[in-house]
Amino acid sequence: MSSDKDQTAPPPVNDDSAAGPAAEGAAEQQSGAAPRRRGRGPAWLALLLALVALAVAAWVAWPVLLEDAETADARALAALEDQLREQAELVVGLQSDLAEHGQASRSRTEQVEQRLEARIESRFGRVADLERAVGRIEARSEDLPARLDALERELADRTQDSRELRERLDAAIRQLDERGDLERQVDRDLRRQIVMLEAAGLLRSGQDLAELAGDHSAALRAFRRARTRLGALEDARLEQVQRSLAREIEDLAAARAPDLHSALAVLERLGRDSQSWPLQLEPAPVASPEESPEDWRQRVGATLRSLVRIQARDELGRTQETFEAAREQLRLRLLTAELALARRESETLVVQIDAALALLDEWFRADAEAVRSARAELERLRELSLTVESPALGVALEQLEARLAGS
Repeated sequence: MSSDKDQTAPPPVNDDSAAGPAAEGAAEQQSGAAPRRRGRGPAWLALLLALVALAVAAWVAWPVLLEDAETADARALAALEDQLREQAELVVGLQSDLAEHGQASRSRTEQVEQRLEARIESRFGRVADLERAVGRIEARSEDLPARLDALERELADRTQDSRELRERLDAAIRQLDERGDLERQVDRDLRRQIVMLEAAGLLRSGQDLAELAGDHSAALRAFRRARTRLGALEDARLEQVQRSLAREIEDLAAARAPDLHSALAVLERLGRDSQSWPLQLEPAPVASPEESPEDWRQRVGATLRSLVRIQARDELGRTQETFEAAREQLRLRLLTAELALARRESETLVVQIDAALALLDEWFRADAEAVRSARAELERLRELSLTVESPALGVALEQLEARLAGS
């Protein structure tokens, strides 16, 4: 190891060569120090003059700056005083509000405390009541198991009873359903029989009207109503009755019966109007020139004929009373004819109409329009045939009655 240290040691330094450059630098610094000290005097003088000028300028501007600063401070101080005054007023207001709120909060606190105390007292009372109730419950719960056993036994008995009752109710409901079906069937049968009876009554009435009274229109209405009633049943067992009824309705519709109602109305009107028909005793009205189409010769001849009146020898004794009696006799004849027509007595009707026509010819003016019209209507009624062959009826009624007897 000593041999290694000897090999790595640095070489020895020459002191003369190292000190040479340092000695040269120190000599140069000492030779240049003297000129530098000689150039610093004017610089210091210039700096001194500048400081003097700055002091003079500051001395001149200081009062102005001081005055502006005081003015600004005064304004700031006034503004600060205003703000302080406003803040003091706000503080005073806040103090009063705090005092009011404190008073209100104290009153509310007192009220809340009173309500809480009342509630606590009521709760204490309820707790006491609950304690007493718990005591009673505990007293009662001692015999509760025995009572529960008794209730369970009673519930089992009632469950058995309810099961039996439900079975009985189901049986009763089934019986009621069966009876309801039977009653509905009975109701349907009863309704069908009622409708059939009503239809039979209508057929019987219609047959009487057609055969006895000769009123085929009323009989036709009755038969049609009976067909409507039977058709509402929708029963296939009544098809034969329906077919027979349809044939009889066709026969009634084909039968042409006289319109007796209009004929009766005509006779009634004639009897009422006969009181105003002109009699032969009354003079004939003279037509005005505007209304008459005759020429002057015809008017002259009519005037001469009205002056001369030719009467038979047996008419010379006629008076006003006789003519009025003839008018009343005509009214009675028309009334008798009306009764004969209502009774369908054709011979009596013809006799009364002939008598009325004779009275018209003998006592009333034949040239009057009302008399001519009445004579034409009486002659038409005289030719009216009251005998109408009624169709063969009764087959549908017999079939319906047979169905009623078999149901």
